[in-house]
Amino acid sequence: MATHVQSAAAIARAPSLGRRWRPLCVAGGAVILAVEACAAEGAGPPLTLDEAIALALAHNRALANAQLQLVRRALDVEAARRQFDPTVSPVAQGLGLGADRQWTLGVQIVQPTRIGTRWNASAAMVNREGAGADERTISIGIEQPLFRRFGREVHEAALAEGREQYEAERRHWEQQRADLVLRVVECIESLVRLDAQLDLERGRAARLDSLVRLVRLRERQGRSTLADVLRMEQSVEEARARIVELEERRETRRREFADLLGVARPPDQALEPPPRLDAPLPSPEAAVAIALSNRLDLAQAEADAEAARRRGRLAQRRRWPDVALSIALRRTLYDLPAASFGDDDRTDWFAGLSFDGFPWRATDRIARQQAQVDEVAADEVVAMRRDTIARQVLDALSFCRRAASEAAIAARNRELAEAHLKLARRLYETGRGDAFSLADGETRHAAALQRAVETASTERLAVYALRHTLGTLVEHPAELRPAGGR
Repeated sequence: MATHVQSAAAIARAPSLGRRWRPLCVAGGAVILAVEACAAEGAGPPLTLDEAIALALAHNRALANAQLQLVRRALDVEAARRQFDPTVSPVAQGLGLGADRQWTLGVQIVQPTRIGTRWNASAAMVNREGAGADERTISIGIEQPLFRRFGREVHEAALAEGREQYEAERRHWEQQRADLVLRVVECIESLVRLDAQLDLERGRAARLDSLVRLVRLRERQGRSTLADVLRMEQSVEEARARIVELEERRETRRREFADLLGVARPPDQALEPPPRLDAPLPSPEAAVAIALSNRLDLAQAEADAEAARRRGRLAQRRRWPDVALSIALRRTLYDLPAASFGDDDRTDWFAGLSFDGFPWRATDRIARQQAQVDEVAADEVVAMRRDTIARQVLDALSFCRRAASEAAIAARNRELAEAHLKLARRLYETGRGDAFSLADGETRHAAALQRAVETASTERLAVYALRHTLGTLVEHPAELRPAGGR
């Protein structure tokens, strides 16, 4: 379900291990440089929604901090992967005192594998100063665990957990991006609405000022009363107080907007209203299906359920016996002054079978039962999340329809209030009406205009909020979506 903001919101892609750590693409960087250049030179053209989203995704501090946490999770995954790298370590040892000293120098290589097999090889030279003899040793060995510790799932548990945490952090970061985009839309819409309300209130105050002068003139002519003058002056003061209130609210919202963007903007730079998303609303069944295919919180619940099943399998394995088979070959060469080199060597074979762990241990049985409970609980969370998403989608659809209906009613009421105000002015100018009716008409007209602006803004925001509820306001990587949306 495409949206207008996807083109800008997709500028910042989800990071992954490798090249995808870039937070912005070249197009996004160009937008940012252009907007910052306008900010440096002056007010410039109006700031569009795409430009504001690009700035917020690039400079918002909370999002940048979340990305640092994502980098740390990626490093945890890399550290877990390194446990299967070969290790080379030197061997150096000295024993004895006086003339009977013994020195051992060598190197050892260990190669673990993902199924648990461990290969090791070593080479060492032993020098015995008192005996006057040297020996050189080469060893090759293999250790293979069986039953409990056999297989990739057991030995990749730390790596799997690191990947699960990394994917969870990625989904959290993606959700923060989507939340930020919606907040930017709401903030711009709020500023545009406040500017429109200020213009309306200033126009009303100007009209009331002219009416006050007219009523005063009528009062001096005896065609009006002092009560009419006081009533109109009170309306003027109320309009001025309303202007001050709106200006303060606008400044507060501008500071919040600057905090969202993370960069300074000219205080007099205009804002372009967010475009309307005029695509027809989906049916309830289609909307729920879209949300179930795109919501990242559902994808995370499914991932948690899969992780619980993985931990359950590992808990079941811990009830198996822990058996390990080891085989080693050792070749020793002696260097004796009175003997030939070929006659003084030795080959030793070693084979062993170790057994540890008891299948009937109560702690392992209880751990398995706990894992089973966790699996059931995780599946219940998935089911509850699906029900919650369906309810949220239906509520958002209902709010969109209700907002559209209220906007249509408010537009009709504005037309009626304009007609009523025109009639009140005509009656007052011809002497057939009083100032009370005129002031009441101005008040009703101002309230109708303000209501029309608010409902129209609410209608536009409701569609953006619906897209956010569906999970389509920002395009997310396919691998992070629920299983049904991949």
